[in-house]
Amino acid sequence: MTPVREIGTSHKGKADILLIDAPCSGSGVYRRKPDAKWELSEKKLRYYLSTQQELLDSGAELIRPGGYLVYATCSIIPDENEKQINDFLSRHKDFEPASVYDALSHHNIRIPASSEKHLLRILPQDADSDGFFIAKLRRIKTRQ
Repeated sequence: MTPVREIGTSHKGKADILLIDAPCSGSGVYRRKPDAKWELSEKKLRYYLSTQQELLDSGAELIRPGGYLVYATCSIIPDENEKQINDFLSRHKDFEPASVYDALSHHNIRIPASSEKHLLRILPQDADSDGFFIAKLRRIKTRQ
């Protein structure tokens, strides 16, 4: 995997939208692949958390003001999802939550109710599918 930071300075602040399909524990697929849970260790989880944070931080540099950063995992572990996004927002004051639901409203998708409109949590038992997480953030100003 080529880290986003190696893309080069010529692309910084130019992206309208960036999707980070982050490497993760894969805990959202345990229903379909129950043996996979035995492959996850604390060391692997720490690696995923560190990589996710690096991808978010370096990816943020590519987004233009008004542009979007979309973060997705096939995990249902809050440390890989909600906590990553909350930590990112605390470090990057030039980003704000943006509604995930607006982009999905014209599709025939059953969307679970959430008080946090920038987060979409799909749990296997709610959607008869794998578990997923999506967050959408908007850059509101250039970095100081």
